Amino acid sequence: LVVYNIVPGSPNENQVTDSTRGRGGKTVAMNPPGTLLYLTLQNDQVLVFSVETPSNVSVIEDAGTEGISELTLIKELSLGSDLGPIVFDPTGSGLALVSSAGDELVLILNTSDVSVGPLEAAISVSPRTLNLQSRGRWVTGRIELTPSPPFHVQDIDIGTVLLNGTVPAEPDKWKIEDENQNDIDELVVKFDRALFQSMLPQGDSVEVTITATVGTRTFAGLDTIRTIRPTATFPKGGELLVAGSVVNVTWTSPAGYNPDAADVHWTPNDGRGWYPIAEGIPDAGSVEWLTPFIHHDSCRVMVTLYEGGSDLGMGMSQEMFVIQSPVAITLAGFTGTIKRGTPVVQWTTGLELNINGFHLLRAENDAGKYERLNSEVIPSKGRPSGADYGFSDGTARPNQDYFYKLQQVSESGENREFGPFKIVFRASFSLGQNFPNPFNPNTAIRFTIPKDSHVDLTIYDVAGRRVRQLINQKKQANFYKIVWDGTNRNGDRVASGVYFYRLVAGKFSMTKKMIMLK
Repeated sequence: LVVYNIVPGSPNENQVTDSTRGRGGKTVAMNPPGTLLYLTLQNDQVLVFSVETPSNVSVIEDAGTEGISELTLIKELSLGSDLGPIVFDPTGSGLALVSSAGDELVLILNTSDVSVGPLEAAISVSPRTLNLQSRGRWVTGRIELTPSPPFHVQDIDIGTVLLNGTVPAEPDKWKIEDENQNDIDELVVKFDRALFQSMLPQGDSVEVTITATVGTRTFAGLDTIRTIRPTATFPKGGELLVAGSVVNVTWTSPAGYNPDAADVHWTPNDGRGWYPIAEGIPDAGSVEWLTPFIHHDSCRVMVTLYEGGSDLGMGMSQEMFVIQSPVAITLAGFTGTIKRGTPVVQWTTGLELNINGFHLLRAENDAGKYERLNSEVIPSKGRPSGADYGFSDGTARPNQDYFYKLQQVSESGENREFGPFKIVFRASFSLGQNFPNPFNPNTAIRFTIPKDSHVDLTIYDVAGRRVRQLINQKKQANFYKIVWDGTNRNGDRVASGVYFYRLVAGKFSMTKKMIMLK
């Protein structure tokens, strides 16, 4: 299909302005408004194109001096066999007729139902109210396009998604899902909450929009949320606070409301986790806070107000502030990992002065009872520039929340705590290589069970005969190590050679090779 500009006197008169190839075109027709073009194919399909002109006027009447600028495929139809030409009602009703000789039918099309221009989209922005239940770093947007092939949410350009025309979607925080299970996919995106909050007016019913480009089209969706909130005035961002000092967190409440209680929280990591400063206090506009004894450079505070027992709204620091530690130690990092099938807690200090070492404490929730894991002080390496440390927590289980505190043991006897730090030792089913290998007479086999499962661990020889079944029972989720002493089911020592060990746990199975040398 080749499109020519036939407007007399235009700069590109009788020149090709657009084309499409390789489809086996049979007949072509354009609706009277000149906005849609129907191409009938040899394979009995009909392609529908939108016809766009620079001035958005009819191509039948006067397309200006530039002519047709672009064709965009918007629908593919299967109407019948041995299709004839499409004929439009000249009265402008939007109806068209096409014969299907193979089916002995005359089909009536309502071309006025074909969407051109911006696509229709349903959006929702959550939280519906910026309150404590929604505390976190991000605002979530959900986008569902009205079914209109060939455009789907998978075609949306993430880089063009804007909230209220200003706040861009985070490029690496999106997913496709069908939450309401209506067989229509939704694009779920995240927006920066602090930036969103800073540009929104306060009100009980504030309109928000999401716009974006999908293919060659655009869409805009509208939603309404409640944005009543307090305003954090200190620390509001950019300040440098001294670790272990007392400061006043201050805020102003929204006019026209009478909050009767307030919660104040803070985050050391830009909203990934929040910790209480004070809860259930009167709305006095300020509260004293003893800052933690540790360096943090991504801090915010958040104030939540309540009226009549219901949360009224939440306001956080617009910018991050820094807590700087002048004490004998600064902590540069605190993480958890799995090494050789054992959970290991790791931390890095940025400064060490006049401290003896550390105690490591653990609880199963941040407000729970913390118990010390080490029986003896973990000695300091005594480096003013800091050092790396690790502690094997052999009692931790996979995929479970743990909260750790690090206690500084100083020469003066002053013990300061850092944390809590939430760690989850993420793990899946796995079978490690035995060690040592080759071995004689014993070797250790490590494996991980991330959820309660029936476990079968069996030794086989090269002929596939079962030598010894080491485990055949249900096991709790955990990290395991079992030692094989090189004997068979009768207690006799096996001969030198190659052996295989196989782990079966639920639907998981894996086999590995080991060598016995005498």
